[in-house]
Amino acid sequence: MEGLLHSSIKRRKKLYDSYQHPVYVWEKSGDDFILIYFNAAAIEEFSRKKIVKLLGTKASQLQTSMPQIVSELARCASDGISSSKKIQIQHDMGDKSNHFVVAYRALTPNLIEVQSKNHSYIKGNSEAQIEAIFSSANMQSILDAITESMLVVDEEGAILMCNQAATAALGKDIHHLRELQQNGKTLNSPLLAMLKANWLTFETALVSKKSIRFSDQYNGKYFDVNMVPIKQPGKLKHFVVIHARDISESKRIVEALKASKNQYRVLYEKNPTMYFSVNSDGIVLSVNPFGAEQLGYASDELVGESVLKLVHPEDRNLQKHYLIECAANSGQLCHWEFRKIKRDSTVMWVRETARSVADNYGNSIILIVCEDITDFKNAQQELLRITKAVQSTSDAILLTDRTGIGIYQNDAFFKLLGYCEENMNTRICTSEIFAEETISRQMEDAIRQGVSWNGIIQVKHRNGHTLPVSLRSDAIFDEAGKIIGFVHLFSDISEQIHARKEKQKLEKRYSEAEKLITIGHLAAAIAHELNNPLDIILSKLFLLQKSFFKDNQNPECWEHIVKIKQQIFRLSHLAKDVLGYAKPWSIALKPIDINRLANQVIDSLSDALTGKITIEKHLASDLPCIDGDAFGLELVIKNLLVNSLESVGMEGKIIFVSKIVQNSFIELQIIDNGRGISVKDREQIFEPFFTNKTKIGGTGLGLFICNKIVKQHSGNIEVVSEVNKGTSVTIRLPFK
Repeated sequence: MEGLLHSSIKRRKKLYDSYQHPVYVWEKSGDDFILIYFNAAAIEEFSRKKIVKLLGTKASQLQTSMPQIVSELARCASDGISSSKKIQIQHDMGDKSNHFVVAYRALTPNLIEVQSKNHSYIKGNSEAQIEAIFSSANMQSILDAITESMLVVDEEGAILMCNQAATAALGKDIHHLRELQQNGKTLNSPLLAMLKANWLTFETALVSKKSIRFSDQYNGKYFDVNMVPIKQPGKLKHFVVIHARDISESKRIVEALKASKNQYRVLYEKNPTMYFSVNSDGIVLSVNPFGAEQLGYASDELVGESVLKLVHPEDRNLQKHYLIECAANSGQLCHWEFRKIKRDSTVMWVRETARSVADNYGNSIILIVCEDITDFKNAQQELLRITKAVQSTSDAILLTDRTGIGIYQNDAFFKLLGYCEENMNTRICTSEIFAEETISRQMEDAIRQGVSWNGIIQVKHRNGHTLPVSLRSDAIFDEAGKIIGFVHLFSDISEQIHARKEKQKLEKRYSEAEKLITIGHLAAAIAHELNNPLDIILSKLFLLQKSFFKDNQNPECWEHIVKIKQQIFRLSHLAKDVLGYAKPWSIALKPIDINRLANQVIDSLSDALTGKITIEKHLASDLPCIDGDAFGLELVIKNLLVNSLESVGMEGKIIFVSKIVQNSFIELQIIDNGRGISVKDREQIFEPFFTNKTKIGGTGLGLFICNKIVKQHSGNIEVVSEVNKGTSVTIRLPFK
């Protein structure tokens, strides 16, 4: 049964089992009620067999033996109003009927408590007295809810009613007490002995009709007693309500507090720590003498004043917020730091630990322990200034102990070595960052002798490469002159070294350019001087050719004249190209068959081919003519083929391809499997005077001129190459 009990009943079960009268609990079920609980006294009132049968019975089934039970239960459940009824219940215990006073009380809207008082328990009292005692069904419940002893005593001193606390203090329930009183017996109870000892006070309360309060002790127990006389309306008899509170424990605590009062006073007043207590509005309730003295005041000067009076003006709003937050979080420790102003206007930095507690009236009191941290704050500010100065420098700084293990590094140091925020707590060892072990040992030997070391060394970057830095290292000595650590100052000079190298390169290129300019001027002058003789030779060849054509003699000589004429044209154009480097010349655009031009160039190079060098041709048959300068394009194709021949060396393969792309361009490709061009050189191959043919004496003008000619034809040239695998040069020329 206990496992099914409602939680409200479980909480009251112990109380119910202590009652000497029956208690029942009914649960609402629709318009009816079901019996779900009865206490031990109910089993004594009925036989166990009979009462167990009633468990789970509906109230409507008991209307015959318990009149109006359903209506009273329903009324109590709906209104929440307790009531009492005097009824006669017929037991299945023969023909005997028993009279009961039944009290109804709503525990919850669905649970009704029913207590019954049998006449046979109250011997010697009239029916009117029974009605008076139980006329209010709530009375016993109210008394039982009071934790101190409550008794109702008539004029003769007979105990009419008492609560559970009084029963426990007296040692018996009220019914047994009456029996003991009637038989003249005494009871070994400090409370009862105390009441008998103060019988005169009891009579005084009856006579004076005034409440009397007193304290007394008996057998080591202390009681605080309040006697209130009450007259029943319309009746001659009076009774007294006695409220007796056992204050033995309170007395013991008070005495213990008195005994330790001086000890706590000394602890509070003589302790060299500042103590304050303030209310939630920040008004000082107390301050110990030491705390007041540290601020230049006496304790009574601060009590009643606002604690914000002692706070630096710039910190008052923040301190007010701290106090409000502390008061709102009662019981929790709070910590804060701020500035206080002493009486002499000097500033005191303090750290306070506070906790909010409630006084006897529920008001919030904030207890504060205050610590002077002025020296600490000044040192902290000085350290912060030094740290900011060290952190703001662009030079990397490393402090190590005497073994070379890092104990401090600034941000510039981590940045120099490539560390990120996650590595800021990494302990660096100098042996791990110095790339040159020999210089590292020389530096360490020098600074251990107290000599500063300056020099340029290589340090290891986090990703594995090395960096050149300018380093200054010094030893740190203690007061006894013993080395306790080292300080290293690093300056990154990689950009300076790079700039120096670039400057050297530029100076070298400038020197070469000056030489080439001189050579160029000389070549231009020579080319200019060649033009006149070449023009004369050409004019004479025309005459000679005309003569041979007229006479139609010696065809072999005619063929030689044609070849000489072609070569002289080439020399003339070459001279013109050299002159065009310094001063652009105009090109003559004519329809050109690219395939025919390519075949002529390849045939002219046939004498340069060895048995192990081959040139494959893949020429598109449907290639249209383009408008261009034949000599210029011939020069481009020949230059590129000569470059490929030089690249493949004594053995290799060259492929020449022509095709149409995008229906708008003729694309020429010259592909070889030679030594290739490095990435670094590819960025400069179209610059004038740049050459990687240092062994065979290149001028650095070939690709520069090729690129210039292709652009004059509104085309573009691209180079793709990989070292030791070959090169592919692609030219695109537009056609209409």
